Amino acid sequence: MLALFSVAGLFKLPRRDFMPQRWHKVTAKILGLKIEREGKISPHIPTLFVANHSSYLDIVVLGAELHASFVAKKEIDGWPIIGFLARCHRTIFIERNPRLAKQHQAEIATALKAKQNLVLFPEGTSTDGNRVLPFKSTLFGVATSEESPEGLMIQPVTVAYTKLDGMPINRVLRPFVTWYGDMELGTHLLAFLGLGKVTVRVTYHPVVAKDDFKNRKELSHHCENKVAQGLKESYTGRREKNVTLQVCHPS
Repeated sequence: MLALFSVAGLFKLPRRDFMPQRWHKVTAKILGLKIEREGKISPHIPTLFVANHSSYLDIVVLGAELHASFVAKKEIDGWPIIGFLARCHRTIFIERNPRLAKQHQAEIATALKAKQNLVLFPEGTSTDGNRVLPFKSTLFGVATSEESPEGLMIQPVTVAYTKLDGMPINRVLRPFVTWYGDMELGTHLLAFLGLGKVTVRVTYHPVVAKDDFKNRKELSHHCENKVAQGLKESYTGRREKNVTLQVCHPS
């Protein structure tokens, strides 16, 4: 599939933008990920999907679910194979440098104006999956600035790894799924491949518009609260009323 990505990108073939999503669906199946979906995916274009981040598996899960590109840290661009895949996915790479914030906002705004859906991880790093870290409101600047496109919608998304072979994943087992701190990627991936079937619950919270909020901090807090609430409900098994659960078998 890497060869197909290269050819499709080189010759700008039709539907090349859908190839990364297909890749993620196949990868999810190989990894034994069973995706359960709560809520409805935003039908609006463009949409900025705002999610928590606890593992490299989040990319596969959301990549399989959404026709969207990612906003990721600059370091990923240099990773073997993964960096190439990220570029095929039209990923926007950003650096943790406040002086480059406006430049990055302009890049994100350009992508959104081109009707490109984006996935943002505003925690700024991956976590142990037990909680949601405070969202960095600076990353929401593009959604509330004058540069943001008309009709832009924002959807908070919660990703929770809930079961291993049908049994609940607790705090002891969670580090086998989440990837954070100084964990070595290769070692962690090999261990994960030997686990079994992992159930991932992806909760799509109600879509909001930028005009619903006074500023980026207000929008950031709203998204953070929704995502954190979704994580708690996913682990406890309690769901909001009138929310349907759909099992999505990657194919």
